[in-house]
Amino acid sequence: MSVTKAFPRIHRLETEVANQIAAGEVIERPASVVKELVENSIDASATHIIVEVENAGSTLILVKDNGQGIYKDDLKLALTPHATSKLSSVSDLNHIASLGFRGEALPSIASVSRFLLTSKQNNEAALSIDHELSIKPASHNQGTTVEVQDLFYATPARRKFLKSERTEFLRIQSILKAIALGHVDISFRFIHDEQKIFHYAAAESKPEQRITDILGKSFIRKSLHVDDERDNMRLYGWIGSAEQSRSHCDRQFFFINGRLIQDKHVNHAIKLAYADKIPPGRYASYVLYLQIDPSEMDINVHPSKSEVRFAEVRNVHDFIYAALSQTFTLQTKITFDEIMDKNNNVEDVYTAYPITKKELINNNSHSSRYFYLQDGKYVITNQDADCLIVNVHQAMLFLVRERINQEISIGKLQSRSLGLPITINLSSKEIATVKTHQQELMKLGFEFNLNNKDIVSILAIPVCLPYADLFKLILALLNDMQINRTHEQMVNTMLSHANIENCQLNDEMLDNLIEEIKEYESKLGHHHSGVWRYLDDQFFNLLLTNE
Repeated sequence: MSVTKAFPRIHRLETEVANQIAAGEVIERPASVVKELVENSIDASATHIIVEVENAGSTLILVKDNGQGIYKDDLKLALTPHATSKLSSVSDLNHIASLGFRGEALPSIASVSRFLLTSKQNNEAALSIDHELSIKPASHNQGTTVEVQDLFYATPARRKFLKSERTEFLRIQSILKAIALGHVDISFRFIHDEQKIFHYAAAESKPEQRITDILGKSFIRKSLHVDDERDNMRLYGWIGSAEQSRSHCDRQFFFINGRLIQDKHVNHAIKLAYADKIPPGRYASYVLYLQIDPSEMDINVHPSKSEVRFAEVRNVHDFIYAALSQTFTLQTKITFDEIMDKNNNVEDVYTAYPITKKELINNNSHSSRYFYLQDGKYVITNQDADCLIVNVHQAMLFLVRERINQEISIGKLQSRSLGLPITINLSSKEIATVKTHQQELMKLGFEFNLNNKDIVSILAIPVCLPYADLFKLILALLNDMQINRTHEQMVNTMLSHANIENCQLNDEMLDNLIEEIKEYESKLGHHHSGVWRYLDDQFFNLLLTNE
């Protein structure tokens, strides 16, 4: 026998309940709050944005900007569902140019936290409004600050779905870096638990500087520059070479009109362009910016606004594929890589792929003794009647490996004492590994003082690794020792953490490098093909005279 349930009558939800339901759509975790608030700051034409969080955002999220601010008469509206300054009519939905537009973020965030918004607009007095819609006078410069305390205190069940503090922190950091890549003309400062995590100065019209700040010098140096236009679309940015491919898709950034997007058609076009460039199971690295008429796409697809729908999806797909394919075709002739191959005749290479100072020499950074080529990847020098081309970082890594092997073979790596010891926190397992392998670590050039149960003081480090991130290197070596990796594997670990790319190229450093190269050659009596090579003086003269 079936039982008929008695449902209550249809009724309008209370505002607080409706806001919390909306919060469930757009606010999954602290990183979602950060994203919504920072995008609001960007839409308010801010040029400086500060994000400060405590306990990975569960205790405090503060976003401060110098944007346009909010009119005093609009403060309560800002915390009202579906109230927005970014849309006026249905027709506006057809050409959305802002990052946010739904009018749900602020009331949703306020409904699940202890919320305070302080803002100053033009010459008006600064005011603040809290989650109870209480407005008070405040002190504030032009712009807006939003403080979100005790996130999800009103919905404690939601807290159970948060990950560890470190995981939530990394998600916030990741989304902020992605936003910073998409808006290089804005400065971003990120502070966690009162510690500065990063500060990216505004890069104005030079996105390569912001990309270097976030992804490192090697990304730009080993990537190909894209810039193509068609049918009112422009695609520009950088695509990584095969050696830039990764085991994870964590360096794939595609922006449409400043918005980070994940789209299956875009992904397919990029994957197709890379089809024969990287092996299966590897992922391309890229930072790409697509500019398109907002009326040619619909971003009102998902609450997170990370998906789009194109009016002419085939045109967009084919344009992206063609632009990347053409870039690969035009830039696969890496002349200096071919020059490093001793099987090639230098003059033949030069004739086939003429090299000009305008293309390859940064006139602002070359000195009287060195030409810096391809953003410092190579240098050419003509000293002591020898014309020498050097792959700088590869040569440095090669010589560091030789030095490590040589010094270990005669006892231990040369170390240098630190005037002020560096302290690091280690787990009990890592402390035990230090105690067990202390002699082996000394052989690798490290000296420690175990002065606390979980704190180790570093007293000395290897001379040959001046740029290494010591904390990451030590953790990696301890892991090697825990799983009994071979000597050769530990040397590889040290080289992988050498951070050679962070060295500053200058004449003194290059003088030392050339001296090491010649010292190495004098001992072995031969050159090292592929890392440095001697060229005919004729080639050097051609380089100097060719314009």
